[in-house]
Amino acid sequence: MNQQPKTVQTIVLIAILALVLVVISSSLLTQNSSRLAYSDVLDLFENERVESFVLQGDTLTMTLYASDTAQAGTAAARIGDIETFHKDLDETIAAQSASSSSAVFVCARLMRIVQSAARSESP
Repeated sequence: MNQQPKTVQTIVLIAILALVLVVISSSLLTQNSSRLAYSDVLDLFENERVESFVLQGDTLTMTLYASDTAQAGTAAARIGDIETFHKDLDETIAAQSASSSSAVFVCARLMRIVQSAARSESP
């Protein structure tokens, strides 16, 4: 008779520990998935989902348009090499700007101006 309450306590304790582990692991996964892979960044630009972006250091922060499958919002990614970023996306951005008054095109031009100024200031 005394064994049953200990069994219930053990089951409740295991359930609480499992719940804590699930909460911790889901919060860690959410933090890790908040940064996009570079291939996802290319897809966002090519699918005209990027409204505007800011590149600070090696971190690219994008404001996104809503799509049929995703809501509007922001996304971030690490960009390893800015020159590769330009090489991969300059044509896409130019094509988008030719078809509309895309904010992405304006951001790309401003980014180049800032980079040129930074290069000319460095020794």
